[in-house]
Amino acid sequence: MISWFYNLLALSLSITPIILLLLWLGPVLNKRYSARWRYILWIAVSIRLLLPVSLANYIPVSIPVPVPMASGLAPAAANGGQLSINPVGETGMSMVQILLVLYLTGISVYLAYEILAYIVFRRNLLRWGRKPTDAVIEALLKERKTELNIKRDIPVRISKKVLSPMIVGLARPILIIPAESYPPAELRMILTHELVHFKRHDIWFKLILMAATAVHWFNPVVHLMVREANKDMEKSCDDYVLKNTDAEAKKCYCNIILNLAIQNNRTEGPIFSTGISSSRDHLESRIRDIFDTTKKRRGIVALTSIAILVLMSGTMVTISSAEPLTNRPLQSELALSPVDTQNGIGNDESSPQEKGIAKLDSEASPEGAGPDISKAENSEEYTAGQPAEEQPSDGNSAEIVIVDLNQLEDALADESTDKSER
Repeated sequence: MISWFYNLLALSLSITPIILLLLWLGPVLNKRYSARWRYILWIAVSIRLLLPVSLANYIPVSIPVPVPMASGLAPAAANGGQLSINPVGETGMSMVQILLVLYLTGISVYLAYEILAYIVFRRNLLRWGRKPTDAVIEALLKERKTELNIKRDIPVRISKKVLSPMIVGLARPILIIPAESYPPAELRMILTHELVHFKRHDIWFKLILMAATAVHWFNPVVHLMVREANKDMEKSCDDYVLKNTDAEAKKCYCNIILNLAIQNNRTEGPIFSTGISSSRDHLESRIRDIFDTTKKRRGIVALTSIAILVLMSGTMVTISSAEPLTNRPLQSELALSPVDTQNGIGNDESSPQEKGIAKLDSEASPEGAGPDISKAENSEEYTAGQPAEEQPSDGNSAEIVIVDLNQLEDALADESTDKSER
């Protein structure tokens, strides 16, 4: 779970600059490419955000995250003179675990809020909704479904709980209209707009956007991306409805969205719903695009290249745990320090190397004229010629002796000279 969390953070960190670049290039993309292909690009980015896969062997940039942990030498039971290092506070939660808990809590709260809001909204619609009494609505709906080649039955309900026409529902979609008093021309455009959402499975795409927002709820750039994706989704439906129409039809369509924006300033409806309405801040750019007669490019090559860059963005950065930043004693210091067998550490038997050094000491040093041999005590290094400290030998401690071979060779040479002179 921790590894997945690291991959998620690395993905969010690496894809954020790309989203910011696309948002910054938004005006240029709007002039050159159609809204439908921009919308598909945002869907590709959202799918990539839901796949925190790390290719660790090809990562050019790696961010190690140190795990804070205090460690020390704790007394242990006697185990053949082996040292035991027990981390202090091992049972406590690390900082990464705390962040993971907060992250999962944020996802749970976000999903619970969105799902509960949708359940309450749909229940009110079904409770206060009614079937239309005007046969014109059913006739126009059947006509639009035949033109768009939609064979599924979509029930229509009239409800004053909504201020904008919309399709609600993922598995069982319902077309909701706030009133029946629409002129036939406006009603035809409204039904076409909503049926285009249904035909292109925009509710499922909105589910992907909502999932990306939930997984990356801590990243404000993802929220900006989802808002821009919803705008492009509505613009792409506008392009389909107004395709091959004259200026009068475009004016009628603009009057519809203007009246809906005056009645309702919500940017978007609840999850699992699509509508024709738009926020007041988005109205200007939407109407400008409606009357924009310049030919837009499909941009398959350019947008495919951007999509591939987005899909590969997770390999730019990786985040992994590092070794705890603690002041552990060096191995050489542990080896040179005296070992106490009373506390369960160490062994009272000397190693073969120590026995060999002791034997050379007894053979080469006459009584009262021994060579300068240094003892290592408490990991301190003694210089040559310093006399060894006398320590009581109580049989409960073991010492490691460092021998100056040059001094030992000089002592053996002096002894040989004395014997030859005698």
